[in-house]
Amino acid sequence: MNGKPWTAYQLDVLRAEYANTSTEKIAQKIGRKTSLVTRKANLLGLTKSPDFVRERGERKELPYGAQMTFAEIAKDMHCTEKTAQNLFMSAVEKVRAMLARRGLSDQYVKAYFL
Repeated sequence: MNGKPWTAYQLDVLRAEYANTSTEKIAQKIGRKTSLVTRKANLLGLTKSPDFVRERGERKELPYGAQMTFAEIAKDMHCTEKTAQNLFMSAVEKVRAMLARRGLSDQYVKAYFL
């Protein structure tokens, strides 16, 4: 384990508030970096509620504090949204292959992307 362990309080706040509270606010409240909050939420299988996502303009929270949709990525890359999705999935598959070569399970993919 790297870094300091998560306290019971931090985990309780994360579980209670992640679905309907911005990751940035949770990070400030519990004294963790936004990227670490997102990573821990992903590892715990937590997701944002549909209402929260809708209120945020259909933006999904991505790992490490990234806040871009595939449409926005496509615009920045001057490609189609489908191409951006395909590039992302290709990267996920490369990480899965790397993890498999190291004898690690698929669950670790979340730590990188999901």
